[in-house]
Amino acid sequence: MEILFKINPSKIFRFYLKVLLVVVTLSLIAVSLDYYFKNIEINKSISSSYTFNTYVVGMFDCNGEKNIPTYISSINLFISAGLLFLISRVTRASAAPRLHKQWSFLGFLFLFLALDELLMLHEVMGLPFIVVLKILNGGNDIPLVRFTGFIPYILAAGFSFFFFVNWFFSLPKPIMYGFIASGLLVVIGAVGIELLGEYLRGIFGKYSYPYKVITTFEESLEMLGIMYFIKTLLVYLKLHQKSLNLKFDFGTNGTQGTSSAEISSLSEKRDQQPTSLRSSVANKQVV
Repeated sequence: MEILFKINPSKIFRFYLKVLLVVVTLSLIAVSLDYYFKNIEINKSISSSYTFNTYVVGMFDCNGEKNIPTYISSINLFISAGLLFLISRVTRASAAPRLHKQWSFLGFLFLFLALDELLMLHEVMGLPFIVVLKILNGGNDIPLVRFTGFIPYILAAGFSFFFFVNWFFSLPKPIMYGFIASGLLVVIGAVGIELLGEYLRGIFGKYSYPYKVITTFEESLEMLGIMYFIKTLLVYLKLHQKSLNLKFDFGTNGTQGTSSAEISSLSEKRDQQPTSLRSSVANKQVV
């Protein structure tokens, strides 16, 4: 049995934008209600209630953990990892398989990022660097301590630069520009807007309304960057297939299923055959 999906990257991205708009709107409503009941109309029965704090603020606040924005970000990262593994497999089965390892490595990286988003692994990885930086600072607290979680990623990016440089410049220009744009959105959100958030946090406090609003836009930019990355991956797949057909053949009569990468490879090999040979094969199939 074969299930056929035809995916349009532009439609997928427009759908993502609608989801992002809903998430941002709900997050802003949640933090606004929280601020209103705690500071303007002081209503202890609402602002201190478990239901309000758990299912309104806690569920939609982008600055929170294990809530709807977090799960959406994790799902997007898992989708990115799946597409990267698929591209790696298609590349390995193509006429130019030498760069499939880079796609596979990126797949594992995004799989780790998805788990990190769910389990907050970067905070644990940042602890040794906090200790080292405090020692170098004479035992005093260090500024911008929250950014120590980025140190492992910066080191990993530096060590893997030469592994990816040839791969990156071998990409088609639309894909290269798409990766750059998505990366800039993530970096602007994760570093630029978060720096502004740290400044507002120092002035107004961790639970202040300005800080929560800015963290909402920070997370929104990061999600937008990953969404655009997914669109770019889908465009890349469309460059290898006239229409993106993801086929899951579960097999019948005891036969094994055929993966999407194998289908793509067989299709490419068939198209590379001489016309006379394809005609001969077709005539035999008819007979």
